[in-house]
Amino acid sequence: MTVRLGIGIDREGALLALPDHLPPEFRELEFSGEMLDSSTARRRVNRFAPDRLALSVHDLVPPELARLVPTQKLALQLEFTKLFRARCRRAAELKAQEIGVSFDLETAFGDARYAAELMRLLRACWGILAEFRLTLRFSLRLPPEPGKPELSRFVEFRRSCLCPAVAFALELHPLEPGMARLNKEALKPLRFCNEFWRLEFSMAERRQVDFEAVNRVLKESGELLPGPRRVILAPAWFNGEERQLKSLANMAAPLLGKQEAAIPDEEEGGLLLC
Repeated sequence: MTVRLGIGIDREGALLALPDHLPPEFRELEFSGEMLDSSTARRRVNRFAPDRLALSVHDLVPPELARLVPTQKLALQLEFTKLFRARCRRAAELKAQEIGVSFDLETAFGDARYAAELMRLLRACWGILAEFRLTLRFSLRLPPEPGKPELSRFVEFRRSCLCPAVAFALELHPLEPGMARLNKEALKPLRFCNEFWRLEFSMAERRQVDFEAVNRVLKESGELLPGPRRVILAPAWFNGEERQLKSLANMAAPLLGKQEAAIPDEEEGGLLLC
């Protein structure tokens, strides 16, 4: 299993603090949709062009808006579509190829009216995706919380969209107890749609992440992939400094088939903002 590693940035300050050249382990850069509205952030992303980093956008629109807009009046839905298109255009201008949106699929499974409104909203997005040649990734949280829908329901919803430009961003929370339940049988529904993963943890907790266990989950989800498996490290409170990047790359070494090297305590000093 070949892994292509990336770094996820959730704050503009961290994006601006990134070194001009990322450590070679990182081949992808993900940033949040709100940064597309900042000319300063867009210029900073453009500076990575010589490194040929693959670019993607997480939460193209705020999650709270994406989850509530299907229940709102037509005027607000039209404003959503307008914002969606404007940010898609800016993402395409930066040569990004993928966008992520946190629609509330779980509510759609239990509320037929909400599901119909969500699908109507999504149909308005298909033409925008085609216009800018973008892939839309639905956020799917792992491990599933107790009482939540089976993973197969999400896969069925994706198929029902009848849109080739739709995929999943599997958001893995490696410090949650449910990790132990993510075995080969549980992950079987995702065997054809598991090429893109986001690992969500905080910089304060990064030393607690068992990357060997993460590697196990990735392998047990299946290896029916046309290309490398893409893994985005998305640590909260990451400040963009080169020392933090190197620390993260070192800890993620098991995903790349390498062995983690010990980092002396003095090299770890001053890394955290929290």
